[in-house]
Amino acid sequence: LRSRLLSGELDGLLCHSCDKRGTCNLYGDPSTGHRTRSATVGGETERWSLARLELGLTDLCNMRCTMCCLSRGEASPPGVAKNGMMDTQLALQVLEDAVALSDSPPLVFLHWVGEPLIHPGITQILQRINQLGARLHLVTNGIKLTEEIQHLLLSMDGDHVLNVSLNAWDPDIYADINKANTRDQVHQQLLNFLRLRTELGKTEHWNVVASAVV
Repeated sequence: LRSRLLSGELDGLLCHSCDKRGTCNLYGDPSTGHRTRSATVGGETERWSLARLELGLTDLCNMRCTMCCLSRGEASPPGVAKNGMMDTQLALQVLEDAVALSDSPPLVFLHWVGEPLIHPGITQILQRINQLGARLHLVTNGIKLTEEIQHLLLSMDGDHVLNVSLNAWDPDIYADINKANTRDQVHQQLLNFLRLRTELGKTEHWNVVASAVV
C-alpha cells in the first residue's frame, strides 16, 4: 500500500479530517524508495522533522506478565522475526537515519512488547544514542538494570527517562502478575540507580518513572 501511494498509483489524500491530511503518505522519492524531508502539498512545499523514534529491538522477554500480549504470542515488532532480535547493525543504522531526519535530537523510545535490555547489542545501541545526541526513553522491567547498565545510562549527556514496569509492589501480587520472583532484585537495582543519579549529579537529567497496572 505504501509503495502504491508513493508511486502515485493511489491517491495519497486518503484522510480528509485529520490536521495532517495529505502529508502522511507524500514524503519520499518513488523512484528510489528513499524518504525526503519535504513534500509538495496543495501546491506548497512543506518540510518536516522527525521528533520521535520507537525502536522495537526484540519481542522476547524475561517475564511472562499476565496481561501482556507477548505471553499469548500475539505481537512482534516490524522487521523482527517472531521470537527474535533486531540485527544490531540494523538498529544502529536506523538510529543514524533518525538523526539525519531530525532538526533537533529526536526522542528514541526503546520499547515494544519485549525487554530491550536483553538485546545482545544493547550496550552498543545505548552508546550510539549518546554519541548521536539523541534523547532516550527506556522502558524496562528492571531485571537487567545491572550496575554496568546503570553507569552507562548515567554517563549519557542530555535529558532522558527511565521507565520501570514494576506492575505491582506487593511481593505476592508482583509474582502473580509478572510470573517472576525478582521483585527484591529490581527494588535494589532501582534504589541503586537513584543513589548513583544523585551522587553523579544527574538528578536533573534523568526522570525516573515506576509504572503499575490496575
